[in-house]
Amino acid sequence: MITSLSQASALNPGSELWVMTDLEKSRWTAKIDWYLNFQIVKSSRHQKPPLSDFLIKIIEKTNLQIPILEPLHEPPLLIHSQLLLPNKWVAIVPYADNFKQWMKNISELWGQLQHPTLRIFLPTGQSSNSEIDSLLGSHDSKEITVVLDLSN
Repeated sequence: MITSLSQASALNPGSELWVMTDLEKSRWTAKIDWYLNFQIVKSSRHQKPPLSDFLIKIIEKTNLQIPILEPLHEPPLLIHSQLLLPNKWVAIVPYADNFKQWMKNISELWGQLQHPTLRIFLPTGQSSNSEIDSLLGSHDSKEITVVLDLSN
């Protein structure tokens, strides 16, 4: 069952997994990041460390190939938030201006976590529509709530 929550009750208990988008796409992400001690901002600034000169020399001397381990797409960020918010996890699923793909990514993550109760904080200006129901509505036994962000 999918229900919409008012902005006043968006941070109330009731869902184990809260899903939202990038900081630039939703004001909810910035607000919740404050409660998470800015873990979202910190992770967005994280850069992979370069290989050390010593390691590069060893690789060259042994004629090994350096594997390229780049993900096909930006993976979601999953934060354990049980001690900071009234839920278990907060997931940041990157949004690339394609709502249907974003919802598919949420559905995949939700399945990997074995379908906990779910709260989705929609990107700014996005209204709840049949995409949510068609991708997630088949799991009637789990509660799904949606929070709109209509501010600009």
